[in-house]
Amino acid sequence: METEYEDFSIKVYYINEGDHNGKFQALVSPLSIQTTFQDTVGGAIDRALFKIHKQLKEYVH
Repeated sequence: METEYEDFSIKVYYINEGDHNGKFQALVSPLSIQTTFQDTVGGAIDRALFKIHKQLKEYVH
């Protein structure tokens, strides 16, 4: 899954399967931001944005 903005892009990778939740990794390019988390496939993008929100604010403002 990928979301692109003017200056950076967010890529969310599905790392492995779980019973209900999967493990994901979110990477922000070209910024050096990454995080790993568990969530459902449907909630992965929202969780990624939530997890990296504070770090993204430092670059955006």
